[in-house]
Amino acid sequence: MLEASLLWNTKIGANRLRSRRVPPFASEKRAFNAAVGKAIASYEKTLRDLNRKILTLNLMTPPVMHQSPFDVEKSVQKFRESCPLFD
Repeated sequence: MLEASLLWNTKIGANRLRSRRVPPFASEKRAFNAAVGKAIASYEKTLRDLNRKILTLNLMTPPVMHQSPFDVEKSVQKFRESCPLFD
């Protein structure tokens, strides 16, 4: 859910900037890149927090109830690829 909302918001912003008749100004590009950077950092932190909670859950429950942790690096890389930064 978190990934979907982050991806949706950043893609909408990127599509709006890229599809305008007037190319985005340098300040808009910097602001967008900063927003994407913050979203990536927030997403990575959230995934790591969830993995800690999953680990705690797995230590307290029988093996049949264990949950798989998220692959943080893979998920963050997928997010980066889906929302490229401006040059």
